[in-house]
Amino acid sequence: MEVGLASAKIIAAFEHCPLLFLAGRAGITVPEDKHDVLLRVTGYNIESRYPEERAAVRKRYTREYTEAELRMIQEVGQWLQSELKPE
Repeated sequence: MEVGLASAKIIAAFEHCPLLFLAGRAGITVPEDKHDVLLRVTGYNIESRYPEERAAVRKRYTREYTEAELRMIQEVGQWLQSELKPE
């Protein structure tokens, strides 16, 4: 089966971002601004897995940056919950 470029990009995004994959499985179409947040959140998870990266992560993410990201993550989380339809 041949996979087109657009399909390959979607598959790659799902493989590298389980949050996008799960949203897709739930039938949720994720707008680009929220898509970017989900990609960042997945990146944070990957960075936090590796102990050798912790010092660099602490330097990179200031308190202000972290607080702003947490607010954005909460907003996207609330949006995702609103998009879920009860079965």
